[in-house]
Amino acid sequence: MRTVDPSRRAALRGAAALLLLPSLTACALSAAGKSAQLIADALDTTWRFIVAQVPALAISPATQESLTNAFRAINAGGWELTTQAAASPETVVDFVNGVNEVLTVIVATPAIPLDLPGPAGDPISAILAAVVTLMPEVESSFKLSIPVVSIERPTPGAPPKPAGKPPPLMSMDAAQALLTRVSATRRQVPSPR
Repeated sequence: MRTVDPSRRAALRGAAALLLLPSLTACALSAAGKSAQLIADALDTTWRFIVAQVPALAISPATQESLTNAFRAINAGGWELTTQAAASPETVVDFVNGVNEVLTVIVATPAIPLDLPGPAGDPISAILAAVVTLMPEVESSFKLSIPVVSIERPTPGAPPKPAGKPPPLMSMDAAQALLTRVSATRRQVPSPR
């Protein structure tokens, strides 16, 4: 029986580990990419729906510009994470910042009723909760933990809520199912004016 030199065995193990590493990374990125794409499609669809449904929605030119930049970052990040090879930690940071910007605008605009039934019939607040629930999945591929803005609209005169990571708003499966339903309505939602 032929024996293998221990140093050669270690070298072979190292080579095998290197061969397995890209497939492990691809698995992590594909889970992150799926979540990122769902978030990108659902936020885009939801924003178009809001603009079409809320009469006289006043959005200043500065806010409109920030939203345009945010959606560019979200859509580019969703695509890059899905295609795996192009993704980087900077992509994830840009993606999260874009999501934060869109969530901030929706929550901070009193003219947008958060209980408005969204594109698939679920309230806008539930769609935002699903987005926040899936964000850790996107960040985890690069071991990042970037705070996601609060989706609770402050009550006038109420004390500010303490900072910290909120508990999950719904299960991952429920969040994915909800955003999948919203994304499926994408072609039926008119473009924003």
